[in-house]
Amino acid sequence: MYLAQLNDEYKKSFLFICHKLASSNGVYEESEAVLLEQFQKEMGTSFSLGEIKSNEAGNDIEAVLAEIGDIDSQRILCMELMVLVYANDNYDEIQRDIIDTVKSCFGFDDSLMVLMEEWARNLNSLNRQGQALIDL
Repeated sequence: MYLAQLNDEYKKSFLFICHKLASSNGVYEESEAVLLEQFQKEMGTSFSLGEIKSNEAGNDIEAVLAEIGDIDSQRILCMELMVLVYANDNYDEIQRDIIDTVKSCFGFDDSLMVLMEEWARNLNSLNRQGQALIDL
């Protein structure tokens, strides 16, 4: 929803973390793959999986996050990551660890994270409702 506001470097970093989240259980679920494709369209990017995986920070999430300096981009990144983790209603322990790393690196407090989680769940619910209306 807000991903177009990120610069190209942050877009690639966002997709790198998305890949880590989506593949954390060893498999991309269809809902995650569809959402990653939607993210790319929204951002106007077409990075290959290879480009995403070979992030310049050497696959270290904390190093990638450390390069995202402005607060608006940090909030956008975290909000949209929450959309991904709730896309399949399966927010597992590894994904929680990754989100906790994001929270810690950006210095977000628990109350902000709760608001972002609620926003992401609501957005996913509205998207499912919208698709159901289209599919009628």
